[in-house]
Amino acid sequence: MRQFFFAFLLLVLSFSAPLKAQNRSIVVVYDNSSSMKGVQCDAVNYALQTLVGVVHPDDELSVVTMTNQKHYVLDLNKKQNQIDQVIKTFNCRGGNPFSAVDKAISQLDKSKKEKKWLLLLTDGEWDDLKVDKNRTRLNQFIKQPDADVQFLNLDILKSADKNTLKRLLEEEHKIQALQTQGKGQQIIDEMGNMAATVMAMPASGITATTKDRLVTIDTKVPLKRLIVIEQEESANLPQVTKAIDASANPLFLKGPFTAKKSTSNINIAGNITHILPNREEEVIPKGKISITFDKVISNEQFKFLPDVAAKLIPNISGPIKGKKGNNYIVCDTAKYINLEAKLLDLQGNALENEVLYTTKVEYIDDDTKQKYALQINKEGVFTHRYPITKDKVSFSVTAKNKDYFNFKSNIFTVTKENCPVPYASLKADQTSIKANLLELDQVKPISIQPLIQIGENPPRPATKEELKDLSIEKLNDTRIGLITEEVNGTLQVRPAPYFCRCFTSIGTDELQIGLVSQNPSIKVAKDAQLTIPVTITRDSFWQQYGICIIALIVGLLLLLYIIGLLKKPRFAKGSEVMLTKISIVKGRPKSYPLPTGFFSRYLIPFVAETTQVGSVTFKAGSRASHILLSAKTQNEDMYISGFPVDSPGKKDLRISNGETLEIDRGKRKEIYEYRKI
Repeated sequence: MRQFFFAFLLLVLSFSAPLKAQNRSIVVVYDNSSSMKGVQCDAVNYALQTLVGVVHPDDELSVVTMTNQKHYVLDLNKKQNQIDQVIKTFNCRGGNPFSAVDKAISQLDKSKKEKKWLLLLTDGEWDDLKVDKNRTRLNQFIKQPDADVQFLNLDILKSADKNTLKRLLEEEHKIQALQTQGKGQQIIDEMGNMAATVMAMPASGITATTKDRLVTIDTKVPLKRLIVIEQEESANLPQVTKAIDASANPLFLKGPFTAKKSTSNINIAGNITHILPNREEEVIPKGKISITFDKVISNEQFKFLPDVAAKLIPNISGPIKGKKGNNYIVCDTAKYINLEAKLLDLQGNALENEVLYTTKVEYIDDDTKQKYALQINKEGVFTHRYPITKDKVSFSVTAKNKDYFNFKSNIFTVTKENCPVPYASLKADQTSIKANLLELDQVKPISIQPLIQIGENPPRPATKEELKDLSIEKLNDTRIGLITEEVNGTLQVRPAPYFCRCFTSIGTDELQIGLVSQNPSIKVAKDAQLTIPVTITRDSFWQQYGICIIALIVGLLLLLYIIGLLKKPRFAKGSEVMLTKISIVKGRPKSYPLPTGFFSRYLIPFVAETTQVGSVTFKAGSRASHILLSAKTQNEDMYISGFPVDSPGKKDLRISNGETLEIDRGKRKEIYEYRKI
């Protein structure tokens, strides 16, 4: 029984508007007919008590009884007094005429609230619903974009033959009645499902950690309030004594408001406590909330329902022709619209990624009731490309997070209308161009005015927005370039060199240009083309080709220079010649590095790198494994690795790594050894 009433509490909490942000008007049609006697009647009575306890004073709550069609407006600023009145006033006896529903709809129609909820708690056997005007009345209300209907069917029969309300909602609006057959467990299950659809809070409540008398809640979303609901068969319930936020600031406690029902069918009692920020304009910040009770508690006794300081913001963009409220008009050529949804706090900031990525956002087709997921992008926005497959589509957007919220938007409607297709054509101020090859950039351009014609209306100049989707393209293969720019609502077109003036045609050539549209909704007329005779003259051969010839010569020289740098023989890095002088006493060897400076080594092409060591000139060889002894410094007194130089001065001679050059100068000798390090 306790589980049943927790589920019923979740149902009635669906009508509690989160401060002014939810902005709801709620009318309950209460079936107090004689068929509702027993546990059903007592359960509804207790639910009405808890409903008064949880709804925010800024919302509207009223009850219309079916037997006498009385309309009770409940004063939500006097909660306990109103709860006591519910206990005494609402009993079950009499019939169930449709006039009670008519009165409830009239009350909702008068309301200026953003969301209007009609909750029907009945067995649905309404004979007068067969009357056309009554059916029309209910149908018109259901089709309102700001209206929503929930039907909890308490009929004990499986068959819907006599249940006229159930047949109407399911057959004409695909609104599934929540069937209970008057059985306790089914009522428990369907009440939970109904709560998940209607309420803006998660059905299971926010996760809480309980230890003795202390409850800790870690919220990732700022809260406008936190509702604590406790109930059991005993009336001796624990009460909240203190609550503090993450900064240890005390929070304001309102309540508890006590609901109770004790009959032969039900024996239940409940406390409803509101935890609020100390100032009305503030919120409970993100982080840990600590709640202290006057006695030890258990999780089974409680629900902690967060009223988040956040909102769902759906938006539609794309080829929108017009908009009024949630009704959008598009042309009959439109295939898609862009649907996006944002989850923001009350300051307009996106919620934390941890919350966003655990939230399921969907749109619901109002005709088929099928659901389609929106995908989150890197900016934290949920998006979907919505196909418009019918002349009129209606849908709503939902955002569900198991810990924090269960938002549902009002219904959006997108209607197709016939739109005459705009056709683009062009008009030019001149029909030919004549210019000197060197003066193409100074020639007067052709001014082309794109024109838009819709239906039988006369052509008009294209707007700035339309010009963004229009461009000029060359249509034929000719050696004349084309430059286009937009100036004061016209497209200025002039010829340009074809790559460069060397390749540009001399004489008269025909330049064919056409208008191109990047917008599929703007069609290009068949005659939106121009053929422009372009005459280009030159003063001499060198005027056209001189620059190309010079560029070619420079290019060849540059290529030759690069080849020379690549072919140039260079000494190996770190290579050296060790010079040892011997007279009476053998001197110490001295090292002479062979590589020269940067300029001669890397910037002079072809010429081999040369280094003078003593009186001997060495040249770089074709490979790093050897160097060359310059022919200019050879003589008959030179020996390479002990062998005399053959025909000195005839050619450069090779000295490999580790070989020596010995020069006999009479009383002294010089020994040169090549080393590649």
